[in-house]
Amino acid sequence: MRRLTHAVAAAAAAVAVLAGCAGTHTDLPTRPLPPPSSSTSDGGSPDPSPSGSPSGSPSDGLPPARNGSDLSACYNARCEVRLADGDTIGFAPRFAVGTMRFAIGADGMTATAGYPDAGGGMQSSVGRGGEMVMNGIRIQVEAIAGSAAVVEISPSST
Repeated sequence: MRRLTHAVAAAAAAVAVLAGCAGTHTDLPTRPLPPPSSSTSDGGSPDPSPSGSPSGSPSDGLPPARNGSDLSACYNARCEVRLADGDTIGFAPRFAVGTMRFAIGADGMTATAGYPDAGGGMQSSVGRGGEMVMNGIRIQVEAIAGSAAVVEISPSST
């Protein structure tokens, strides 16, 4: 029993010595940390992306679009995409619009729809923040910057 008590006391002393080693030592070599990045995306924390823009969004001031630049996501008229001047979207046959081509300028956007079965087409223009409806397709302009825009496309109820 006495041996067990001595063993416990020795173990406790070893723990105390090790705990004393956990303190701060000023004689240990240190490395300086790199300076914080001056580029921030939210005004507070350094921006991890190398370009300085928020990850996944371009630096042109447009908000990110849910479907990015994937125009094929709009086939059923349910998407939020980034459009560039001259982009064309193909829609499902039920909309009777083969394709819609977009012209984007600093102040607005024009959509030109072609009717493959009937021939001809139609055109509609809208300014920043505006909405247009063509053949059951609603297009809401969320933002425009230069020759690009972010739009939300959905089936219209009218």
